[in-house]
Amino acid sequence: MKKLMLIGIIFAIFISCEKESNTIEEMYVAEIVGYDLNCSTCILYFPNDTAKIKDVLGNSRSNFYQTVNLNQSDFEIGQLIKVKVRQAEDYELRACTTLYPTNDFENICITDFEKYQDSNFIYTIELNLGDCITTFGQATLCLDTVLNDSRCPVETVCVWEGNAEVKIDLSIIGNGNHSIELNTNHSFSTDTSLNHLNISLIELTPYPKISEAINPKDYKVKLSVTNLNMVESNAQILGFNPEKCACCQEWTIKTGNDTIKSDNVIIGETVGYEIKEPVDVYIELGEKEMTCSEMIGVDYYDIKKIIKKVK
Repeated sequence: MKKLMLIGIIFAIFISCEKESNTIEEMYVAEIVGYDLNCSTCILYFPNDTAKIKDVLGNSRSNFYQTVNLNQSDFEIGQLIKVKVRQAEDYELRACTTLYPTNDFENICITDFEKYQDSNFIYTIELNLGDCITTFGQATLCLDTVLNDSRCPVETVCVWEGNAEVKIDLSIIGNGNHSIELNTNHSFSTDTSLNHLNISLIELTPYPKISEAINPKDYKVKLSVTNLNMVESNAQILGFNPEKCACCQEWTIKTGNDTIKSDNVIIGETVGYEIKEPVDVYIELGEKEMTCSEMIGVDYYDIKKIIKKVK
């Protein structure tokens, strides 16, 4: 009964919003970046239309807008939706508790919304030393320092490939400040997941040369930042065969109606080796590495990126 009453209240709010003559008919992409815990409503950021939104809704601190009629229990932080929106009227503001710190964001009324369908849940960003960039409207990443760089210099024969470790400062709205350390060598941690974000180190440049020292100011990282809430599985890891031979040692992967194999170690780092049941993942396929279709009916592929589906 309470749930029905709540639905009725939300419906009534939408009806009252729709009757307003100043409703904007255009739909904007919005991201749920947080909740107002006093009112139990969602806070939105508009990643693609910031200038337009300011014209329609006015300036709001950090470009965040507090909704009066989107309940936090119905949405997840990081979720993208398309909305019709306008400024909220005074009579539409909720009577809220004051148990938590209050926000001074502009109040808005959502007159209609729908699920946003988009594959753009992965950002590739580059940062020079000391630079910062904000992704998905809520996570700010800064390249703090390169802690060490023991990578094998070009034109040099080394016992092992070496490793470079970088320190990234990460600030997430509603989740505080964090310091993460990522590595270039896959024997160490090359990515981390926090809140609903996965941050992965793709590349650190410049690469060491035996005759030239790297100026720390010249370092640049390439990072992949993934919104885990938006990831849809496009493959399953079926199992791992540890036997070492041509066309033997591999992970077996189901992609759509096809089955492929891969011996890329990032699969093991992501899903492990003891696979008792299929593991749902999102993968980006690389080049074909080995043709084994004549022997075992499938071929080997490189895996450029793999993300374990968050349930």
